[in-house]
Amino acid sequence: MTTQTALDTADQYAWSQKVSVFDAQGFLIGETFTFDDGRIRTSTIVDGVRVGLKWSDPADGFDWTSRTSVYDKLTGLLTFQGVMLDSGVHFSSTYNGGVIASRITSDISDAFAWTSMVHTFDNFGCIASSLVTLDDRRIVLTDYVDGIKSQKFVTDVADGYSWSSKIYDYDDTTGSLLTISTVFDDGSTSIHQPASGPLGQIITLLDSANAFSWTSRATTYDASGAVVAQTRLNDDGTQSITQFSGGVRTQVTWTDGDNGQPWHEKTFTFDAGGRVAGSDVMMDDGRQIVQTYQDGVRTMRTVTDTADIAGWATITQQFDSEGLIASRSVVSDNGDVTTRTYSGGILQEKLRSDGPDAHSWESIRSVYDGDNGALLYVHRTLDDGTQTFVDVRGKAIITGGTQAGVVEDASAVLQAMDTIDVVAGYRGASDFTAIASIAGDNGYGTFTLGTGGSWTYEAINNQTAIQGLNTGDTLTDSFTATTTDDVSTTVTVTIAGTDYFDGPVFAGDVVQAVGAAGSTAPAGHSLDLNTLFTHDDGEAMTYAIADLPAGLTLTNGILTVTDHTAVASAGDYPVAVTATDAGGTSITQSLSLAVAVHNDFGDDFGLNSAETVAGTSFGDTITIGSDAGGNTGSVTVDGGAGADTITFGDGAENLSIDLGADADVDTLIFLGTVENATISNWEQGVDVVDVASVAGWTVSDDGTDTTLSDGVSDITFVDTTGLTDLGDFLV
Repeated sequence: MTTQTALDTADQYAWSQKVSVFDAQGFLIGETFTFDDGRIRTSTIVDGVRVGLKWSDPADGFDWTSRTSVYDKLTGLLTFQGVMLDSGVHFSSTYNGGVIASRITSDISDAFAWTSMVHTFDNFGCIASSLVTLDDRRIVLTDYVDGIKSQKFVTDVADGYSWSSKIYDYDDTTGSLLTISTVFDDGSTSIHQPASGPLGQIITLLDSANAFSWTSRATTYDASGAVVAQTRLNDDGTQSITQFSGGVRTQVTWTDGDNGQPWHEKTFTFDAGGRVAGSDVMMDDGRQIVQTYQDGVRTMRTVTDTADIAGWATITQQFDSEGLIASRSVVSDNGDVTTRTYSGGILQEKLRSDGPDAHSWESIRSVYDGDNGALLYVHRTLDDGTQTFVDVRGKAIITGGTQAGVVEDASAVLQAMDTIDVVAGYRGASDFTAIASIAGDNGYGTFTLGTGGSWTYEAINNQTAIQGLNTGDTLTDSFTATTTDDVSTTVTVTIAGTDYFDGPVFAGDVVQAVGAAGSTAPAGHSLDLNTLFTHDDGEAMTYAIADLPAGLTLTNGILTVTDHTAVASAGDYPVAVTATDAGGTSITQSLSLAVAVHNDFGDDFGLNSAETVAGTSFGDTITIGSDAGGNTGSVTVDGGAGADTITFGDGAENLSIDLGADADVDTLIFLGTVENATISNWEQGVDVVDVASVAGWTVSDDGTDTTLSDGVSDITFVDTTGLTDLGDFLV
């Protein structure tokens, strides 16, 4: 066991001294604070859960002498609380599941007209019964239903009155008094309804014998004799004014005339059933405490530091349907916001945010055990994005292999692996969230992660970025590993470059054009694979292609279109090319073989029908004969990307031509008249219209606009780039 003492010599905190006690493993088991205002607070901690809390006020700066709290070891919820006030009154309260269950109040110094009060509460914290023993030995037992007074029994134990007992019956829904039953000393019994007061009058009673806790009580009655208000001046100098409606209390306002209380004014409002609905308390130190209730259960509590003396601006608490705390948010004077969240009254998380950016950190997040509220870890995010996770002992939670390295050209697939661990003694989760496969943050390779912390990394060696490295150059790839309780770390692999690789290196483009498909596709188009692969030693290489499409043949490194009819359709054909040098070193590269459209659709295409021609992402050659799209037909051409050439014969009608937004030179050729044609994605100064072969037609393009004239009609150019005058394109 070790002890650590901290002194606030610079007076930066609300305490002057803090003494912390740790066990042999370094876990906190006790803590004592001496505050600047003289208070002393001592905490007892078991397995990270606070089980005891004691306060003392040796400087007598508060209206209490001592406060003691006991908490459940398994849940961290309050189970007992005892308070001794300076006035000699002692409170002793028990709790069940964090909700008050009973309270015993004793007048030890005999300062009041009662000796003791015992209150019990239901599962929601609403009062269920009260038992009050008065100094004159009368005993008052009151029962409640859902917080509303139901029945009251008064017994004259000392025989100081002419009756032996009284029973008051109340309406369970409103709390209104219904009947009073009195048993007199002579054995007779009287049952009557509450008498109406004097019509429209105010009746004042004085406690000249000091038998009650009040000095005077003034009751106001309306014209029907129903009480509407009551003003009471109490022995302790406070005054209360109660308002009624239909016999049900609606509001009570208290004022502290003698300044003997820590507050100077408080107001309570009640719902139609007589249950408390809200309260507003103004404290002597400038705090304002506002609370709201639903069906007698507290839902919210807000404290505002109106005097600006506490170091914080507001404290807001919210409660669940059972009255247990659900959240607590503190806004500090400097703009920091600290929010605590709870489940079932047990602390789950605390988040402190640096709102004004006054600190070197962005946020500090504390995570607690969901079952007992013991602190598990602290997650700190710094302004530069750095994140740290430490347990309650200040130890880093994730340890082990978070860094690894691979070397360019060490193998066709660069590999690294290691294991990360959870520090011994950590009270949270010890396993990780598994990852079957995830791309690295920079996209060079992929990572895997097992639940036990073992991870692997693979990157293809012949990537352009990796092959571009020289000795001394590096690349990094990383991923985030996370435990099942949300503690994370970054695993980073460094890829080191080398200047030489004794083997083939891919240096080409992953997309290669190999020919065209269709009835007029020319055979014999070829692609030399030696233009795609290099070797530092200049060694000759041999090639093999997996998944080679029909109609294409590989001979001595030359890929040739040998049967154009077998290449039935245009498109991209993925293949895997393996290059091997004389020493047997090889690499495999995935390529996409692009086959373009080269079709002649002949005359009368789309003469009485709607026809569509779709190009590819490479340069296409599309020829359509005379009378295309005539009568009731139409022709739609989507050239796609690439430098396309599209030709129409004479008498073309009802055309829709998309040249593709590709910045490539597209060429439109009209061999005769054109009517009702729309040309989209026309790129001004790039694309070309050719009508020179038609007698009398002219076309001009000066880089800012294009003009067609003589014989061409109904052509509309849309989606143009660099357009200066739309009229230039409507001919």
